[in-house]
Amino acid sequence: MRLPRLRAIAPRRAEDGGFSLIEVAVALAILSFSLLAVLPIYQAAIGRTRSAEARRAAVLAAENRLAQAARFWAAADGVSSGEDPPGLRWSLRVSPVDDDRPGGGPLLHEVSTTVRWGPGERDAVTLRTLTLGPR
Repeated sequence: MRLPRLRAIAPRRAEDGGFSLIEVAVALAILSFSLLAVLPIYQAAIGRTRSAEARRAAVLAAENRLAQAARFWAAADGVSSGEDPPGLRWSLRVSPVDDDRPGGGPLLHEVSTTVRWGPGERDAVTLRTLTLGPR
C-alpha cells in the first residue's frame, strides 16, 4: 500500500493577491479626505434643520397668541408682550381699522403678533388677522 504524496506548501508571493500596507494607507487617506469634504454639507443641513424647528415653534406660538386674543377679547387696543419658555419673545398688537361706515356697529380690529427667536430680523414671524369688536 502506497501513501499519497504530500505536496509542499509554497510560500505566498506578492502577485498572489491581497493589499500591501501602503495601499491600505492610501485608501484610508482618500476616505478621510472624502469625509472631510462631505462634513460641511452635513453641518449646513443640521443648521437648517434647527432653523426650521425654531421657525415652526415660533409659528405655533404666534398662532396660539392670535387664538387667545380672539377667544379672550379684552376690547382694549394696545400692545402687550412677553416671553415663552423656549426663549421665544412675543408681542401682540390690537388696533382699530379705519371704517367709513356711519353708526354704532361693530368695529373691525387688526390683531397682529410677532414672535422672535433670535437676534436677526429674519428670526421673526408675524401673523395678522382681523376681528370684530365693540366700537
